[in-house]
Formats: sequence, structure tokens, C-alpha cells
Amino acid sequence: MMKIQRRKANFVPFRRTRGGVEVYLSQRSKIAKQFPDMWSFWGGGIEEGESPEQAMRREVKEELVYEFPLCTFFGIYYDTAPNEKHIFYAEVGDDFENEIEIKEGQGGKFFSRREIAGLLNLVPGDELALNDLFALLEGR
Repeated sequence: MMKIQRRKANFVPFRRTRGGVEVYLSQRSKIAKQFPDMWSFWGGGIEEGESPEQAMRREVKEELVYEFPLCTFFGIYYDTAPNEKHIFYAEVGDDFENEIEIKEGQGGKFFSRREIAGLLNLVPGDELALNDLFALLEGR
């Protein structure tokens, strides 16, 4: 049985475009303790007494200065650390990047499914969650 490094709560904003669906990922800091300079989900550790959703909302407020009314729990996935990731997602508008203020990491970017497939510096293990999420959002 694997020993979990951390329990995390993560958020994946997405938008629908003429070309399909895009997800907004975080580029981790170059000095991050785990997976420096890699692309991953927004969010972080679940603190004592917090539910995964409470932790995710707190982390998103800290990292993006963003609050949203609705989100959906997607599932639990694992990266190679291994971290246990409780993943939530929500649809955002075309103006999302102007509604947030990034406070952690190097920045964020919207990616299509095709762009994710070619991303060499994606946190190992996150591709499975993203493929499953794209399949759900694209109705496949």
C-alpha cells in the first residue's frame, strides 16, 4: 500500500470555446518543494478539520483571490509523490483571467486537450485526471 505524502484539494476552472473545452492550470514556482516549474492544478493541502471542499475554496482564495458559488466534485486521483488529490471543477467565463489575481506560482494558462497531451512539464499523474475530466466535459 502506498504511503500518501499529502492530502490535497484541487480546483480546475474550465471554459467552453468554439474549439471545445479548455482547462486553466497553474505553473508551479521554480522553488516549489514538490514538482517545481511544472503545470498542475490550483489548490493545496487539506488542513486538520477541513473538508476537501473547504480546503479547495480556501486555497483558491489564497492563490487566485477568487471566490465562486458553484463547483462540482470530480474524484480522487493520485500523482507520483504520491499525493491524494480531491479534484473539483467549475465552468468560468471568457473574462476569468481578468477576474483573478494570481498570488502563488508563476502564473496560469488555459489548455486544450491536445495541448495537455503535448505538455512535457505536467505533474506526473495529473494527465489521467485531466483525460477523464475532458471526457466528461466533452460528453465522450
